[in-house]
Amino acid sequence: MEKFLQAEGHTLSTSLISETLWPNGSGNQERIHTLIRRLRKSLSELTALQIKFKNDSYHLIIPHFIGKNALTNA
Repeated sequence: MEKFLQAEGHTLSTSLISETLWPNGSGNQERIHTLIRRLRKSLSELTALQIKFKNDSYHLIIPHFIGKNALTNA
């Protein structure tokens, strides 16, 4: 989650996710998809934040009614 908040446009490529979480090269599409599916489930239970997939990247969608300060000053 921290990486999404720090990333420009709140966007992470699948390759960056893989390199960050599995620097030994063991990350693959299935592992990334499982990770994102679990994160989406957790987010849906707690907040209106969403994660969408487009162009081989995952995008954290922050609804307009949630201010940036609400996410970083918790």
